[in-house]
Amino acid sequence: MIITLLFFIPFTLNIIVLIQYIYTKKLIYRKRFFSTAYLSFVILGIVILLSFYIPTLYKTLDFSLLFWILSGYLMITSICVKILILRRVYLRYQEPKNFHYNFFGKKVIHSGYLTNREMKIFFITMPLFLFAGAYFIARLINLILYGRL
Repeated sequence: MIITLLFFIPFTLNIIVLIQYIYTKKLIYRKRFFSTAYLSFVILGIVILLSFYIPTLYKTLDFSLLFWILSGYLMITSICVKILILRRVYLRYQEPKNFHYNFFGKKVIHSGYLTNREMKIFFITMPLFLFAGAYFIARLINLILYGRL
């Protein structure tokens, strides 16, 4: 189960690096994309070889525990993405070039301090956070109350 779960870390990194490469077109992100893809293929190859040579490992695999751990991983990843976006927006909000004071002394924010990319990423990760978080929390409550997943 640990090797199966280890597959999702390079997969997530692969998606993040791919998005960075699409937006910046820098060569370093393309190299990182291929290195994380190779790491994913190596881990996937290990999982396939283990399933061929020791098939009882995957017959005894507890899928409810696996899905619960994966939903928690997705929930924590989406929370971290949201926190990073909100932190960058807040720091940009504090810069004096992004606001001015009106006649009445109130702070007026300029419209360019929030980028379209940050808005899209924030709202695209919202359903992922809600569905994975709801499943994770429901199973966690079930585990606490009844002792089973």
